[in-house]
Amino acid sequence: MNNLISIVIPTFNRHRQLTRLLDYYSNYDFPVLIADSTKTAFKNGYKSVKYYHYPGMSYSKKLPLIYSKVNTKYVVFCADDDFILPKAIKKCVEFLEKNPDYNSAHGHYVFFEDHQKSLAVYPFYLKSINLDINSSKPSERVKHLLSDYMQLLYAVTKTADIKLAFKLLRGNPKIKNDNLVELFQAIILCINGKSKTLPILYCAREVTPNSARTYTEELDVYFSQLKHSKEYEAWFDSITKYLSKKEKISLQKAGEVFNESVKLYLRNSLLYVPFLKVSLTNIQRAINKYSLGFVKKVYNLFIPFPGNENKHKHAFSKKGGRKEWEQIKTLILKYKNPEI
Repeated sequence: MNNLISIVIPTFNRHRQLTRLLDYYSNYDFPVLIADSTKTAFKNGYKSVKYYHYPGMSYSKKLPLIYSKVNTKYVVFCADDDFILPKAIKKCVEFLEKNPDYNSAHGHYVFFEDHQKSLAVYPFYLKSINLDINSSKPSERVKHLLSDYMQLLYAVTKTADIKLAFKLLRGNPKIKNDNLVELFQAIILCINGKSKTLPILYCAREVTPNSARTYTEELDVYFSQLKHSKEYEAWFDSITKYLSKKEKISLQKAGEVFNESVKLYLRNSLLYVPFLKVSLTNIQRAINKYSLGFVKKVYNLFIPFPGNENKHKHAFSKKGGRKEWEQIKTLILKYKNPEI
């Protein structure tokens, strides 16, 4: 099994979290590849770990480099402050081996927050629980993905397909935004194959203040603001061309189908008025920022979280899922001291 899958870990200025994660994987023989943009090199003393130092290199530039070094059939991307469960990785590989028309698989996620004296943990992506993107048509798979979006960045994927996604990105240097890169990767994966969310606890993700995902502008901003139009058009056109080629449909038809899919993704984010597209989500972000998060807290008190009715179906609500979390929690507490 271990010769089938590699783990890719990008990192930047978080060597304490990286050490914590490598400690977690130290009893497993998965090949691990680290892409580190930190100025100071990490002292690597772990077996099965290949360390690549790219000081100052951007996230979007180092990912294609590190993926090019993967030689296994499957690969999984793990953020340096997250934990993807080894047992879950193995189950995903087993699923993909038995179902060759699928090229990605993952499971259920929890998010955790360090509140100094306690750890808050809660299930996430409840709206897309046990998602099975299984249409035989690439355009239908893309539509399914974007209508109930659940990222595939952290899924176990076929290495050949993820390398193809980054090859296409290298041909489009205008696409630099991290969120556009994430969406691009997920969409290309779905054009090339099916995707399955298994009913297992798969990943614990840390909510880290001031991480890249807290300040990187999202698709609604690129879709609605003129200053981002060239990058958005490059992103849209590249995906449209690939979809047209893969499904053997006209470029016009592919563009219409993909535009419809994008609008499904943005349906709760944009307000359309004549000659203008206004990002409601961006307005919400501004209100939340200048109220120091108070408005969001009040909103969450009265408006149920999307998919909350699926909470009982989440693997975290099961005994096995809780047990897996307790093992991760022990390691988090061990590394709470910044001096470690």
